[in-house]
Amino acid sequence: MANPVRIAGGNIDGDVNEGYHAQVDQWGNLRTRQGVFKGTYKVYESSVSASEDIINFDTDSGRTHIVDGWLINDGDDDITIKYAQSGNTLIYGESFTVKESEMVDFLRLDVSKIKIASTGTASYRMLLI
Repeated sequence: MANPVRIAGGNIDGDVNEGYHAQVDQWGNLRTRQGVFKGTYKVYESSVSASEDIINFDTDSGRTHIVDGWLINDGDDDITIKYAQSGNTLIYGESFTVKESEMVDFLRLDVSKIKIASTGTASYRMLLI
C-alpha cells in the first residue's frame, strides 16, 4: 500500500480537527477513514508463543471498547486472534489467522478484549483507539 495521506476536512460538525485519512489499496481503490478520534489510545508491542496474550483495552484505558485500531504481524509465524465485544466481554468470537506481514483493521468492531496466540513464536505491533 502507498503511504497514507491526510485530506483536510473542514468544520462540518464543529470539530476544527476534522479530516480524513486516506490510503490507496493494492487494487488502486481509495480508502478513507473519517475523523479524529478523541480519547485514550494504547500501543502494544510484544511477542507471543503457545500461550495466549489477553489484551484488555477496557482495563488498560478506562474506556468500554475500542473504536479503531490495527494489528500487524511482524513475526515469521502466524498469529491467531479472537476478540470479545463490549456487551459480552467473557464470550470470544471465532478465531482468525493473521499471517506474516499481514495487518488487521479494527475499525468499527466494538472490541473490549483481544486474545492473541501463536503456534510458534510471533511478534506483533498493535494500536488501539
